[in-house]
Amino acid sequence: MANTLKIKRGVWNTTGAPSSLAYGEIAWDNASEVLYIGKQTDAGGTVSVTSLNNVVINDIPIASSSTAGLAKFTADNFSVDGNGLVIIKDLGIATAEIQDDAITTAKIADNAVTLGTQTTGNYVGTITGGTGIDSTGATSGEGIAHSLSLNLNELGVETTIAQDDFVAMVDATDSGSQKITFSNLEDSIFGNVTGDISIAAGGTASIGTGVIVTADIADDQVTADKLAHDLTLPGNITISGNLTVQGDTTTLNTSNLIVEDKKVVIADGVTTSAGADTSGIYIGSDTSPVESITYSDTGTKWVLSTNTSVTGTLAVSSTSTFTGAITASGGFTNTTFDGGTY
Repeated sequence: MANTLKIKRGVWNTTGAPSSLAYGEIAWDNASEVLYIGKQTDAGGTVSVTSLNNVVINDIPIASSSTAGLAKFTADNFSVDGNGLVIIKDLGIATAEIQDDAITTAKIADNAVTLGTQTTGNYVGTITGGTGIDSTGATSGEGIAHSLSLNLNELGVETTIAQDDFVAMVDATDSGSQKITFSNLEDSIFGNVTGDISIAAGGTASIGTGVIVTADIADDQVTADKLAHDLTLPGNITISGNLTVQGDTTTLNTSNLIVEDKKVVIADGVTTSAGADTSGIYIGSDTSPVESITYSDTGTKWVLSTNTSVTGTLAVSSTSTFTGAITASGGFTNTTFDGGTY
């Protein structure tokens, strides 16, 4: 019996490279069909396990986009027969692998496509006549010649006519066929129309400028998007419901502002003293007022920017600090001035 040389082999039906190999030692992964060899990588004797599928075999490199050599084929598109021939598998080319516009007319065999089976879109399967239309020739087929003719004698009911359609006319005196456009009919039929709607010579109907009055407009038909921006109304306006202004500034160019409500709220929504700081009434402008009455968070107090004259009684319910001079032209009554202690 001849001698048999067996190299190191992986356990049956397991895959993966061996954990280590000696320099020059060969191992076979039967499940993955990969051959490994121990490759020395430096002068110190370091050995790594290297797949022979990825190294040069008999001076033939692995093929790449720029290098000719041993090539691998994906099983999705190709198969290898018993003689080692690489062939394209049946149905191995998918839609994603076909370049756009690659299928030209020359690549499609005659009569290979049947309309209505593997196609989309509209096509005429059969041509027939209808009321007032006579049809002659074959009704369907490739490259057929078909004729349609007008027969007014078959029209037993009114027929809708579009703007650019022709109306066929027959002269009873000499049986000569003539035609007239619908626009010509419009000129004669609608030429004397009067009122809110006017019709031009070409038949175009339009509403005259300024002819729509209030009575012609149904309630609730004028919505916000129909109103022009920066709208100016010359007369008085009465609003029965609530008025909400969402802009940043509300300007009232009036001589007198009359408010029926008992409460006027400013700084609406503020919940803290700091948030209400500088709120108040400004005379002249908000940036450089002539005078003002404002709230100050510092000391939590109202600040009057000018002298204050009180005609009636000024009542102070708690201890108050006066930093300036107090002048009472009518004298002081029921007032205690306490010099305090030291």
